[in-house]
Amino acid sequence: LLDVEVCLEQFKGEDLIRQYVLISTRQCYVCRQVNAEPSSVIFRIPYKYLRSVQPRPELENSLASLEVILDTDDKRTHPSHIWCGRFEVARRLAEKTMRAKHEYDHSKRTLTAQEYETG
Repeated sequence: LLDVEVCLEQFKGEDLIRQYVLISTRQCYVCRQVNAEPSSVIFRIPYKYLRSVQPRPELENSLASLEVILDTDDKRTHPSHIWCGRFEVARRLAEKTMRAKHEYDHSKRTLTAQEYETG
């Protein structure tokens, strides 16, 4: 686990809803937790398929978001959005995600080069 970023905390009725992202070495996990219940993963971002992330500013009376575009082997997916309480949170999450993807890509290139040299 490289980092954790809390994106959103809001009350819906009596429930506190918390959304956060676990940033690991191979992918990000977008998690949702209601009150003190166990968290659930609602979206995964595998770096292998990550094409881009783009922070989007708050709309009037709304939330900011991080737009995520994945490329799978067979098709390009429609953008997904990770909702964030503020634009600054979306921007910070974009930076952390792209830094982790860069490290992932670099480690893959390094492993491939080592296999080529010893193979």
